[in-house]
Amino acid sequence: MAEAPEGGEAWLRTLFEALPDAVVTVDPEGRIQALNPATEAMFGYRAGQLTGRPLADLVHPAPDQALGEGPQNLAGRRRDGSSVPLSAILRETGAGWSLVILRDRTDTDRLEEAFWEAQRLEPTSRLAEATVDAYDSLLLGIHCCCNLALGALDAGRSAEDPLHAIERGTRRGHDLRHQLSDPIEAQPNGLADLDLDEWLRAAEPALQAFIGPDLGLVLRLGAAPQRVVADRAYLRQIVLNLVSNAADATAREGRIALSTRVLRIAHGDARHRGGQPVGRWVRLRVTDNGAGMDQQTQRRAFEPLFTTKAADRGTGLGLPAVRGILGRLGGHVHLTSAPGEGTTVDLLFRPSEGDPQSS
Repeated sequence: MAEAPEGGEAWLRTLFEALPDAVVTVDPEGRIQALNPATEAMFGYRAGQLTGRPLADLVHPAPDQALGEGPQNLAGRRRDGSSVPLSAILRETGAGWSLVILRDRTDTDRLEEAFWEAQRLEPTSRLAEATVDAYDSLLLGIHCCCNLALGALDAGRSAEDPLHAIERGTRRGHDLRHQLSDPIEAQPNGLADLDLDEWLRAAEPALQAFIGPDLGLVLRLGAAPQRVVADRAYLRQIVLNLVSNAADATAREGRIALSTRVLRIAHGDARHRGGQPVGRWVRLRVTDNGAGMDQQTQRRAFEPLFTTKAADRGTGLGLPAVRGILGRLGGHVHLTSAPGEGTTVDLLFRPSEGDPQSS
């Protein structure tokens, strides 16, 4: 380890004062005894105003209540009463004293939000492509029927049959519009108690249109009446991401199954040994009978930017987004696969506390 240059104490003091993050030393009573200028600037205080004050006046929860080995997210309180999102690290320095490093997360949070928004748009754009294809087929049929009707009229024959076909085509277009947009349209973000089975049942026609007519979609729903804590927009993104991945991995005339059930995972049981967390969960399982993955691919499946798809087909952000969203919702994701045997992705959602079955 390199040593500090001569005049080491002055060099360390210069470094301490130049750091862009807030750095404070805290005594055994939790009071600030030393701090750098970045701390005063972050919280809006003048020099000397924070020395001797409890660190708990600046952050919540207090470090001795919340911080462990790694960075954790806390809320900071500025002098003017406004809040600032913080990432904090606590290190004990001996005899009850601690060093606390605080970083403003505002820009990081904005970048994360932009990332989630970009991920939300990717599956939606593919749904839009499916919508266009379906409407193209309808319009082609209507156009052909118009030609038949015009030909019949020119020949002095009845045009009743092609006109009825046109009428049926316009009705199918009206129905298709609702099937493709209503069940999985963007909803205002916000956690809510959702009936997962009901949502999937309503979304089934749109999901089938999304994957195309060559693939089968099967629902096996068994979670009702248990509801889950979820966000409609995030749920839409998760399901479209996983169904899209399954469709890409599955050959023509393959099958994708979505199933739900309520389960309890106990310490030591097979699911727990397989890496799933202990507790009571509502599980959404997405299964395909596609190519599957080897062990090396499975280990990297949730790495950002890792993909086995062609450059124009995959970004490597779908599964990381699924994991990140489930984490935000307090849930978990677990993947199992084998070459030639397809892939299964289990999404574990928290049961709604308001539901009698969640007790």
